[in-house]
Amino acid sequence: MRQSGNGFTLIELLVVMGVILILISVAMPAVNVARNKAKDTEVKAGCNNIQAAIEQFAVDNAGCYPGAHWEESPNLGYLVGPGVIGGLPSYDGTEPRKDFTVPKTDIPGDATNWRDPYVDDGTPNPQVLDSLVVGGYLDDYPANPFISTGGAAKSQMSNVFLFNPILGSAGTTPTPLNSGSLDWDRYSPASASLPTAASMRQQYLDFGRGMFTYIPLNPVNNAGTDFVNNWNNLAPDERAQYYRRCRGYILAGWGASRMSDELAKGLSHQYWNGTLAGLDFDHSLTLDQLETDMTNAVSLGSPGSSWVGCELRDTAGSVGSFGAALPGGVRDFNPALFGAVFLKITGS
Repeated sequence: MRQSGNGFTLIELLVVMGVILILISVAMPAVNVARNKAKDTEVKAGCNNIQAAIEQFAVDNAGCYPGAHWEESPNLGYLVGPGVIGGLPSYDGTEPRKDFTVPKTDIPGDATNWRDPYVDDGTPNPQVLDSLVVGGYLDDYPANPFISTGGAAKSQMSNVFLFNPILGSAGTTPTPLNSGSLDWDRYSPASASLPTAASMRQQYLDFGRGMFTYIPLNPVNNAGTDFVNNWNNLAPDERAQYYRRCRGYILAGWGASRMSDELAKGLSHQYWNGTLAGLDFDHSLTLDQLETDMTNAVSLGSPGSSWVGCELRDTAGSVGSFGAALPGGVRDFNPALFGAVFLKITGS
């Protein structure tokens, strides 16, 4: 017998709670989609700021964009670093933390000193401070909306493309395509199944979303210097011009989902040069060294030993459609840029 009064029976309460849970389950995906779209918008805004700094750099450097970043050290000679770097993380052993910032001072207690922005004689460390920071075009990089560090400090966007064209001691010939100096996703760890590197997709949620990729294209050599064949005979100031400035670049900003292909559609046909049988992103009618390596990877269509072949795969353990033959002899490079919510390709 039902009790009189204003209360609800247990069954009525359970029914109401069930309806509320159903409404929540229906609404949450929509909320998450809206939240991710808002974060994608922040990534686009951040990349716009980075692009503005890059273009201002070009205004001050005879129309040339930053390539590899060279600095002259009184004690160590010419030092070279990746160029456009963005924020850098601290590490827990070999694992990067999610605290990407532009280092401004030495890190107390950092025995390796790898994040120190200046070498012992006060020269800016090109492995740490990038061209845009040293040149005053950016003080800090835009915040990464997908990483929450806690506290007031926000994790900054980082260039996940590592490009360092010099390896070894003085006198070593430039090797821009060496896998030790070239990395599509610099924060992907090696693994037993992928000895060269893990794919970007495997690490996308941790170290892809909210980051950016900057790839310098078509290095400028107005002096006509033969860097590769005459390297050992060049003076330090001549060596410092190698890949220092470029005529073009690729700038991509990575959004919430690696499955997004909106900006990647049609890129292969747009930039494939049938005469060169390769990807001519800057329309210079020649393939520079980075375009050559990307072309080699997409032509192979398999991981192999190539840095790109390992890291640009669309799914863990397979290449998906990456490298597949398209009409006209074109190879499918589109999956390499799945996930991009901002994309700017410029050159000649």
